[in-house]
Amino acid sequence: MTTAGKAPFFANVTFEPGCRNNWHIHRAKSGGGQILLCVAGSGWYREWGKPAISLNPGDVVEIPANVKHWHGAKKDSWFSHIAVEMPGEETSNEWLEAVTDEEYAETGKVHFSQSVATDSAGDLAYSVKYMNAFERVMAFDGQDLPETGLSVLVDGEKTDAVLDRENFVLHLNGLEGDREYLLEIYDGEKILLWEKFTTPAIGVAQPSAESTFESITVQFNMTNPHDEAVTLVYGTSAETLGRVPVGSGNVAETFTGLEAYTNYVFDVVRDSDGLKLKTFSARTDSRMIISANFVKETLDDEGRTVTLIPRGTDMFDDDPDALGVELFAAAEPGSYELEIVSESGYTLPFAGREVTPDQPVSFTVYTEFAASGETYAIRLLPYGEIGDEVVETRYIRIDDGESEVVYPEFTITVEPDKTTNGNYILGLIAEGAPLPEPATGLAGGYRVEIMNAAGDNTYVGGKEFTEFATGETITVVLEAVDPGVSDLEIQISYHVGGFDSGYLIYSGISELSDIR
Repeated sequence: MTTAGKAPFFANVTFEPGCRNNWHIHRAKSGGGQILLCVAGSGWYREWGKPAISLNPGDVVEIPANVKHWHGAKKDSWFSHIAVEMPGEETSNEWLEAVTDEEYAETGKVHFSQSVATDSAGDLAYSVKYMNAFERVMAFDGQDLPETGLSVLVDGEKTDAVLDRENFVLHLNGLEGDREYLLEIYDGEKILLWEKFTTPAIGVAQPSAESTFESITVQFNMTNPHDEAVTLVYGTSAETLGRVPVGSGNVAETFTGLEAYTNYVFDVVRDSDGLKLKTFSARTDSRMIISANFVKETLDDEGRTVTLIPRGTDMFDDDPDALGVELFAAAEPGSYELEIVSESGYTLPFAGREVTPDQPVSFTVYTEFAASGETYAIRLLPYGEIGDEVVETRYIRIDDGESEVVYPEFTITVEPDKTTNGNYILGLIAEGAPLPEPATGLAGGYRVEIMNAAGDNTYVGGKEFTEFATGETITVVLEAVDPGVSDLEIQISYHVGGFDSGYLIYSGISELSDIR
C-alpha cells in the first residue's frame, strides 16, 4: 500500500458516541488506500456488502484503495483513531451518501436469508431467554457461529430473525400465540438446529420505563386470553428483590427505595411453569454526571455499572495537567462532597467544593494516579459529614491500554529505640514497582501516618518527605508510644501540590506485641 519516495499523511480523528462518516472511497490508480490505528474508545468499520467489524484500542484496519466503506463510533462510546493516508498514483477521496440511522442501528447484527437445506438433522446448544405470543429470544452463550451462510426457517419459510453477534442472541419476531412452530437453522447446507416449539397464549409488548434517583416506573401491555397467573419479578443481576402479581391490559408498576445509578432487571413470568414471557431492564438516575473523553461502561461480576476511563484523558484545553473526570451533583436540596476509595483501600486526589442547589460545581478527580485494575468507589456524601450516610456511589476503573500504574510493595519494620525508653523506630522500604511521580508542573511529596489500629484509631506518629527511592529505607521515630497500643496501622500517601487529599499507595498493619 505504499509508493517509494512518497510519505503517508497522518490525521488524528475523534468521533463522539453515535457519530460516523459517510460512505466513501479512497481512489487510486495504484498504491493508495488507508490504514486505521485505533487508539481509544470503541467503534465500527464496515465495507460495502460485508458485516461490520468491531474496533477497539490496538486494532489495525488496512483499507485497500477503491473499496467503499465507512467508520465511526459505537452508539455508547467515543472513538478515536489515527488515519494514515497511504501514497499512490492519482489518489483522491470520493465522498458518497450518508450512513442512514437505519443502517447504523443494524450495525453488528446479521440478518438471515433463506437457503436450500438438504443435510440431515443436527443440534446447536442454546437457552431460551424469554418467549411470549409474539417473539422468542434464544441465547447461544458465546458459541462460535459462522460469519456468513446462516439461514433461519420457521415452518419452512424465511422468518424475521436477527442475530446479535455481540451478545450471541437470536430474536424471532412476528410469531402468533398458542401455536406450534418448526425451527431450522442452517450453515449453508449443514443443519445446526432442528426443533419444534409452541408459543404461549400470553403476549407481552411495548415495555418502557421512567426513572428517578430512587424509583423506576415500568409499563407494558399484556394480552392474557386464558387469564393465567402472571408475576412481575424485579431485582438486580445478583439478587431478586420482590414479586408483584399483574393482570391483562396496560400494566404500570412503580418500584421505590432503589439505589441510584443501578441497573434493575424485570422479568414477566408465568406462574404455572416459571416461563419467562419477557425480560427487560432499566437504570435509576444519578445525581452525578461523569464527563470525560472516550467514556464507556460495563457491568462487573456484582452487577454494578463501572465507568471505564482511559488513563490521561485531557479534560481542559487551558490546563493540560488537569487530567481526570468532572463530577456534577444535580441541583437539589442539600450540598455534597466526595470520598474516593478503591477495593484495596487506595484513594485518589481531587479538587472542588461542595455543590449547592442553585450552583452545581465540578469536582475534578485525578485518575492519572489510579492503580491499574482497581475499581474505585466515588461516594457522594452530605457536606461536612464524611463517614456518615452515603447518598450515592458510582464506580470507575481506568482502562489502561498499554500504560499501567502499579504501586510498589512496602516492607515495614518496627524496633524499640535503644536510646529512649518508650520510643520506637519504624522503617519503610519500597520494593518492586517504582514510586509515583507528580504530573508535569505539579510538585509532590510523601506522607507517612501511623495510627493505633485498635480502639479510637488515634494518631501515633508520622513524617513527610519529598524524595523516596525504591530500595531506600525511610525511618520514622515514634515517641512515647502508649503501652496500650498493640497494633499500628501504617498509611503511606502521595500528595500532589495544591490538593490536600493526596492519594493512598499503601495501607497495612504492624504488630507491636512481639517486640515489647
